[in-house]
Amino acid sequence: GRGRIVVETAAGVSADTFGEVTFGTRTGCSVVVDDAIAAARHCAIEHDGGFFVRDLGSVSGTWVDGVRIGAPTPLRDGSQIVFGATRITARIEQRLHDGKVVVAAECLLDV
Repeated sequence: GRGRIVVETAAGVSADTFGEVTFGTRTGCSVVVDDAIAAARHCAIEHDGGFFVRDLGSVSGTWVDGVRIGAPTPLRDGSQIVFGATRITARIEQRLHDGKVVVAAECLLDV
């Protein structure tokens, strides 16, 4: 099955796709964040038999549930992803053959 990834921000839905969503400050990322601390291409959420988050070589790192990740890390329902000044909460809706993760992104700092 393919995993659907939906990203919701305060401004509305900023991504709704299958496969992979990238986050960063650079135009061309799936979700462009206005975040002074985040990298140009910071992290990605991908589906490969389950939902994973991976850091894209950022200096400041990507954190899942308070732990800095070094490899693709599985997301569970309610996982908190933090990068730069942005916090993301994952809500995973799993069906038998297909899954969907709805990711609510918010900026922690007024940057």
